[in-house]
Amino acid sequence: MNKLSCKIKIIFTISFIIFIYIFFGGVESDSMRLSGRLVYSSGKNQIDLIKLDGFGIDGGGQFSSDDYINYFTLLSDGLILFENCAWNRKRNCILMKFDIDAKKTSVLRSGYLPTYISEAQAILFYDLDEKSGQKWLYIADLKNPFISKKIAKAPADRILPNGLNYPLATQPVQISNDEIIFVGEDSALWIFQISSAKLRSTGIKESIPHLWRKRTQQLVCYDLKAQEFYQISLMTGHIEKLPQLKGAYGLVYFPNDDAIIYGKSHANMLISEKYDMFVYRFDKKKEIKLRDNVFISSGLWLPPNP
Repeated sequence: MNKLSCKIKIIFTISFIIFIYIFFGGVESDSMRLSGRLVYSSGKNQIDLIKLDGFGIDGGGQFSSDDYINYFTLLSDGLILFENCAWNRKRNCILMKFDIDAKKTSVLRSGYLPTYISEAQAILFYDLDEKSGQKWLYIADLKNPFISKKIAKAPADRILPNGLNYPLATQPVQISNDEIIFVGEDSALWIFQISSAKLRSTGIKESIPHLWRKRTQQLVCYDLKAQEFYQISLMTGHIEKLPQLKGAYGLVYFPNDDAIIYGKSHANMLISEKYDMFVYRFDKKKEIKLRDNVFISSGLWLPPNP
């Protein structure tokens, strides 16, 4: 084979590889496109906002505090509620409103792990009853947040083999316009109906609820015993394991895309542990890395800017 033929063959091979990469890579990227914005915290003292345009990321604004920021819930377009904690404060967590556009904050009341149900204009949150010293799940009207009612006692923290506490109380998850699901005092999952103020047990135990897939009417949970994620239909009890989410934390659901953004850690040669951000599409059952060297503790999806 002469030199010219070799060059033509090499050029053809390279061109073919580039074509395959662009074609199939483009299809994969297109299938993993995301819309909207992500508000998230690393669990420290900062709020980050990034705009997700397709599969790319555009940076947005951010807010810093002297205290620890975590756990967001959407009050209205551009207005969010989050937990702000300081260990030197008597009630160590307060709920704060943050106007994303104006970048202004204001205090709502004491509490932590908030969830806002817009259809009922109700806030659900945990707080400490000073008389008993017991933590409770409360409900309050957004217009009168200091007038609250007790729903259920918070579950006690679990003591891990290494002696550390593992909190079982997590943000209540909205599963309908009138219902939320949460971990009860008995460590089982309970449903609270807002309009009737009634409680009922699901019978699901040893699980932490993370998000509600409205599109499929399934609850995504973490199994404490098996140490794995799964999704369950509350109507039928049918369970599907989600092995792709092994090791995931800080899950944020994107309802428009039926996707989850979350963090994962892994060992690194240069540093002891590396944290990255990933996206998982339920319809594709595929995970793709979104960002390197980013830790996400909790977050919130916002619709695209009008």
